[in-house]
Amino acid sequence: MGEVPVTWPAHGLVLRTPSLVLRGMSERDAEALAAVVPEDVEHDPSFPDLTSGQKVLRQYWRAVATWTTDSWELPFVVLRDDLPIGLQALEGKDFRARRTVDTASWLVPSARGRGNGKQMRSAVLSLAFEHLGAAVAVSEAWEDNASSLGVSRALGYRDNGVDVHAGGRRMQRLLLERWEPPFPVQVEGLEGCFVLLGL
Repeated sequence: MGEVPVTWPAHGLVLRTPSLVLRGMSERDAEALAAVVPEDVEHDPSFPDLTSGQKVLRQYWRAVATWTTDSWELPFVVLRDDLPIGLQALEGKDFRARRTVDTASWLVPSARGRGNGKQMRSAVLSLAFEHLGAAVAVSEAWEDNASSLGVSRALGYRDNGVDVHAGGRRMQRLLLERWEPPFPVQVEGLEGCFVLLGL
């Protein structure tokens, strides 16, 4: 009998919205996204000489390597018609005590302005509030990022202050304390993730 492969439980997590499938990112998914990530996506500036694709891979490896039951980052590859169109991440820092999640995402240019951003954020918010016991979601975006701010406000976030960064750039913080899903989200494979989340 062959050796049973060891699988990272988050790889089996799948969220389904009316038009999208979000799948717990594997290394193969990260490589696929690295090939399509747009140059306008902002990444961790710790390694400025890496390409955008290399930074996508680094983000994936870091999420897996630094995971704890209290602080974690769960990245999803976003698929439409079986094609990867972007990344949606859900993050919980000191989650079991704070019950607070943060989100981050990006889309390829051809997928923008078509409602995909709202669907993918809704998917992870439904996972967080309806299945993981989150009480609060936070987000932030530069004040000139109308798309991200528009998604947040359409989903019920309220403004929660502004941070001023170098050069006078202003980062708008947002807060969501009550989740009302705009459509049902199907969640598959969550049971296998409970050990990762300490739930």
